[in-house]
Amino acid sequence: MAFQVITRKMRKVNGSVNTTNQSCQRSNFDKQTFEETSDKPEQQDRSNDNIKHIHKKKSRIVAKDKGKALTMKIHREELENSPLKNLYICTLKMRKQTMARDLQLKQEWESVVKFLSDKFADGDILDLDSIIYLIGVQELGKGVQKFKKDEKINLMHIAICRLLEPYGYYEFEFIDPDGWPHYKVLEELPVLKPGEQTVLMKEAIVKYFSSEEEEV
Repeated sequence: MAFQVITRKMRKVNGSVNTTNQSCQRSNFDKQTFEETSDKPEQQDRSNDNIKHIHKKKSRIVAKDKGKALTMKIHREELENSPLKNLYICTLKMRKQTMARDLQLKQEWESVVKFLSDKFADGDILDLDSIIYLIGVQELGKGVQKFKKDEKINLMHIAICRLLEPYGYYEFEFIDPDGWPHYKVLEELPVLKPGEQTVLMKEAIVKYFSSEEEEV
């Protein structure tokens, strides 16, 4: 009898303990659920803020691109309405003309070199100095012969004077008793770079042989 009473008391105690545990578990579950649900609005707010930030960034990029396009359009309109446009067009035309003239000079120079090389050097390519020397011999008019070193220098000087005479730098003066032509200086040659000097002499040589052909 006493055993049964004790057993019943123990059951009651166990039942109350289980009930307490269940209530504690429920309270913990409710607390966790509340914390999770309370975190969700914060996460949504953060995601909304990120979306707003992205939209603002895109808006700034679009506005920046539009600003660049507008600035380029304004610059283009200013260029079209300014004297710089005419200057640019003139510069471009001059550059094209220079390129065409350089190409023409290159072709004509190659023709002159080939002609003189075939005639006086058995096909070996003559350089610029050799061609100037041949022009000096022709201007002297005594035919091909052996010349001294100083005479060769004088022949090249005669050739240069004759070649640059059409440019207004030299003028024919007289022929001495030995048959050598003399020139006087009209204008000093400008200071030119080596490449510019070469172009000038090639151009003068091409004109020299062109004038010789016209006279013939």
